[in-house]
Formats: sequence, structure tokens, C-alpha cells
Amino acid sequence: MADPNAKQLDPSPTRQKLPGSYVPSDVLAAGAGAVGFAITAIWCSQLRDPAVTELYGSLVDKEWTYLVPATCFFTAFVLSLLTMVFERDTQRFRLAFFGAYIQILAASNDFLAYMDMAPIVRGSAYGSGVNLLRYVMWAFTTPAMIYLISLMSDSSTAQILLAIAADIVMIVSGLLGSVLQSVPLSAFCMLVSFAMFPYVMSMQWVMFQSAISATINCTNERSLRMLRIFTLSFWFSFPIIWLAGAAGLLSPATEEAMWTVSDFCGKVMFSSSLLYGNFLTLEQRKLITMRVIEESNRIQVIQELKDLIEQKDMFMNGMTHELRTPLNGIIGLTESLLIGSCGAMTSSVAKILRTIKGSGIRLLTFVNDMLDAASVRKGVLTIKQERVNLEHLVHDITEICVTLPRRGVALKCDIPAKFPHVRGDADRIIQMLHNLVGNACKFTHTGSITVGASLEGPDARVSVTDTGIGIPADKLLDIFDPFKQVHGLVSFCCLCQ
Repeated sequence: MADPNAKQLDPSPTRQKLPGSYVPSDVLAAGAGAVGFAITAIWCSQLRDPAVTELYGSLVDKEWTYLVPATCFFTAFVLSLLTMVFERDTQRFRLAFFGAYIQILAASNDFLAYMDMAPIVRGSAYGSGVNLLRYVMWAFTTPAMIYLISLMSDSSTAQILLAIAADIVMIVSGLLGSVLQSVPLSAFCMLVSFAMFPYVMSMQWVMFQSAISATINCTNERSLRMLRIFTLSFWFSFPIIWLAGAAGLLSPATEEAMWTVSDFCGKVMFSSSLLYGNFLTLEQRKLITMRVIEESNRIQVIQELKDLIEQKDMFMNGMTHELRTPLNGIIGLTESLLIGSCGAMTSSVAKILRTIKGSGIRLLTFVNDMLDAASVRKGVLTIKQERVNLEHLVHDITEICVTLPRRGVALKCDIPAKFPHVRGDADRIIQMLHNLVGNACKFTHTGSITVGASLEGPDARVSVTDTGIGIPADKLLDIFDPFKQVHGLVSFCCLCQ
């Protein structure tokens, strides 16, 4: 069932590092665009109309209309440049680079206009002047803006190229419609330009909508909606300003000021919002989706492993329960033979029977250890509190383990006669002592192994001492960890607690 609050989640986007030797193709294209803008600006400067340029210079407040916006554009360019220097994330580097590209071209256009170096020609069809460099700047910057929006959408390459191509046709045809002397040709070019405008706007709307629908953070969703309204509103202001200027409703100074304000709001605020907002590009969303899938797979694998472990435990429990019955039968039969239920027997036969009994007891102890380990994992191991004859218990352990020591190693019992009874779990005490004695027999090659008990106030102390290699003091606590090997020897560490 879907979580109704899922849109509140805000996974941090996985960061892609930008390799030092790798330059994305779109970054190279933008660099080529900057060079193309410079070459086109130099060529257009030869087309300037000195009389119209001088007229515009006298009517327009160049400091507020050109110099101040150029300064703002250049400041934004420097900030984007600094972001590029310190940014190692591929997607944010792209956003910073294209923001810097848009801002430096806009700053160059305004600065050249301030220096009276922007080519202004007369548009005879409508009787107004036309800033050629502004159209050139639009032709190089607006495709970059469309590309930045496409980074957040899942639009195909064909859709992006068609939108960029329509944008360029719109600007070029608008420029031709503004400067051509023939009214029919001018009207045809303007018709083409206005026909392209709805398609370009609709493609931007679709790209924004794709980014919004893929956003899982409510704050980012609201920010993208506001950015969409803000961006498209200023795009719509350009044809309105052009129509008002062509109809003679605006003075040259007012028209230039409105172009500048629309350019500034449509470029600086747009690119800055994308760069410093927490928006996710398509590549970042893909990485997040891959991370979610990997996490889901990891959880599935963990669950499968848990199921396999549970199946293994069930198999081991079933197997150990099945082994206990025949083992108890073997031990019981050998004890019966040893006490003479089938008549007298030779000493060699008795020795073999005792070996069979000891081996059966060791195997039964191992089976019991496995059952206890399973109980410990499930947290259901029960410790009984009962009256225990420790003296008999220690003697029984030494008798059971008498065949375990190596040749030349003596197994001794050192417990005072008539040792007081204690309270505890007899089965666990036997299990623990059997494991300790078995471990001592394994690592003692000469000397003796002694199982003893003594009183320490109200408590009883049981010990197993040997003359073997011993355990370092800093490793004493490690022996209680499951499957821990202190000396690096291959051995099983059974339950000792």
C-alpha cells in the first residue's frame, strides 16, 4: 500500500564526480557557442547604422539601461565561475557552466551597447531601430536555457533538438522580420516567428511538467512550479514588447529598458534558481532510482539469507533430535554390557565397550551443544535451579573423559570428600566441564589435567587446570565468543557458558 506521505521524503542525490580529463560534449558545444557569438558580433558591427545608433544613444539612459545590467550579469557570471572551480559534481558543474555562459553573453551585449559598439540598424518596415546584437545574443543563449530545462526532464534527444531548432528559427525569423525593407517579406518572417513561439513555449511547459511529476519533495515541487510560471511569463513578455514597440506605443528609451529588464529576469534569475535550488536532474533521479532498487535487492537478499538460515536451523534441529535417540540407545546398551547383563567378558572387550560408550557420550554432548546453540540464538535457553551433588558430578566427568587425554597425560579428580551440594543446572555444569576437559586434552601433550572444586565462602569454585600451552591473559574473554580460536588452530569452540 502506498504511503500517503511519500512526497515528504527527500533522498540526497548521489553525487557524480567530474573526472579531471573528461569534458562533456554539451560543455564543448557551449564553448563553441561563445566563440560563435564573438565572431557574429564582430561581423554584425559592420552593419551598424551610425545615425540610428547616435539617435538611440541620445534617447537612452545608457548607465541604467546598459551599464547596471551589464554589471549585474558580470557579477552573476563571476559567482557561477567560482562555483565551477569548486564544484566536483557533474550535474551541478553543468548548471554552473551554462549559467556562466548565458550571463557572460548577456553582459557582453549590454556592455557593447553601453560603449556604442552594438550594431543598431533601422527597421524600415516599422520605422524603429533594431539592436542586431541582442537578437544574436538571444540566438545563442535561449537554446542553452531550453537545454538546462531539459536536464531535469525525461524528454528525448529528438524533442530537445526540435525545441532548440524551433527557438532558433523563431529568433532568426523575428530578426529578419524586424530589418527587412519589404513589408510582405517582413510580415511573412514575423508570421513564422510567431508560429514557432507557441511550440517553443509548449515544449518548455512539457519539460517543466516532466521534472515536476518526477519530484518527490514537496518544497522542490512548489519551487519548480514557481520557476515555470516565472520563466514562461518573461518569455511571453518578449513578443508583447516587440508588438508594443512596432505599434509605436513605446519610446526607444522605454523599449530598451523593458528589453533589459526582461533579459535580466529571464536569464540571471532563471540560471541562478536552477543552480542554487535543490533540483534533481534526470541523471541524478536515475542514480537515486538505481540506489532504491539496489537497496530493495539488498533487503530481499537479506531476507532470503534469513530464510535459508532458518531452514538450516530447522534441518539441524531435526537431525540432532533424530540422532539423540540412537545415541542414547548405544550408550545404554554398552552400559548394560559393562555391568554384565550378558555375562562375563574379557578385559579387552570391556575396554572396547568403554571406548564405544565414551565416543557415544562425546557425540551426544556435541548434539546437545548444537541444540543449545539453537536455543541461545532464539533466546529460549532455560537454566534450571536444582540441587546438584558436585562431587559425584566431577567424578562422572573424569570417568567419561578418561579415554580423551594423550598417552602420558594423566586425568585427575581433585575434590574434597563429602563436598556440600550446590544449586545449579547439572546438565549445563556437565556440558561446560566436558567441553573444558576436552579442550584441555586437545592442547596438553605432557603432564596432567586436573578437575577440581573448592569452597569460597557461600560459593563453590570448579576449575579445570592443565599443563598445556595455556591461554594468554588478554584472550581469556575471547573463548566465550562463538567459534573463536585463540591459538589459530582449527577446532570447534562449543558452548561453554
